[in-house]
Amino acid sequence: MVVGIGNQRLRSEFLNDDVIYKKCDIRDTDKIIDICDHYRIYEFYNLAAVSSVSQSFNEPLLTEQVNFQAPSRILEDFFSSPKFSDRRRFFQASSSEMFGLTATEPQNEEVPFNPVSPYAKWKTEMHYRCELMRDSGHYVTSAVMYNHESHFRPESFLSKKVTRTAALISLGMADELKLGNPHAERDWGFAGDHISAAWMMMEKDFPSSYVIATGKCKSVMDMVNLAFKAAGVSGDYLDYVKFDDSLLRPKEVNRLVGDYSKAKKELGWSPSKTFEELIESMVSYEKSILKI
Repeated sequence: MVVGIGNQRLRSEFLNDDVIYKKCDIRDTDKIIDICDHYRIYEFYNLAAVSSVSQSFNEPLLTEQVNFQAPSRILEDFFSSPKFSDRRRFFQASSSEMFGLTATEPQNEEVPFNPVSPYAKWKTEMHYRCELMRDSGHYVTSAVMYNHESHFRPESFLSKKVTRTAALISLGMADELKLGNPHAERDWGFAGDHISAAWMMMEKDFPSSYVIATGKCKSVMDMVNLAFKAAGVSGDYLDYVKFDDSLLRPKEVNRLVGDYSKAKKELGWSPSKTFEELIESMVSYEKSILKI
């Protein structure tokens, strides 16, 4: 049995008739645990978060509640039932942003964290909380996920903004793309690959933490150039780009790239889709829905 707990967008876009859907705020921890006990849920995947770094600066208290306080209580209570605790497994989606302004590259499971945003700080605290629970004998696993994208991304995220705007410009429906920091470089992968890794982690006999990444770093401008080419925009893509300082974060992390060697060795996992394939597929999707 699969039970999906989340918001309306999750229900309408991701879940099918084989999934029982329950609408719930992650901060309502008692309700979530009641759902888990009622349906005898043995595997819990926590993907909920204030996932925008920019939003976390604007709403630090909400970020603390959603990214740490609520999941920490759920983690504790999930294993507290004597009827289910021995069989239960918990997955936590951690983040590459936890590495922050690290000087080590690429980052693996041994690299110390150095968070520089509310988002990263509370993701780090939850990651440590998971480690403590695992050390106490519970099956708790966590993936340090690097940027994972797909056409399901909300428009507030860079990849969606770039691919959608490129499609709009190609169709004559927009004339510029506004960006903040063009120098940021990230390890961008396909969301489907990352979720496959999460499942593989929960299937192992023993829990651990893993870096889930592609091992390749691309810049914001690499993404923009590729998206405009995929969209068929004529001329120099830079002619359409405008830089807006209001889009800059208070503290910028300019470069992150992961080393997924442990996941490859212990899980047999590796990314299936390249950066180029990812961006081209996202642009293709945007053009297809805009033409309807």
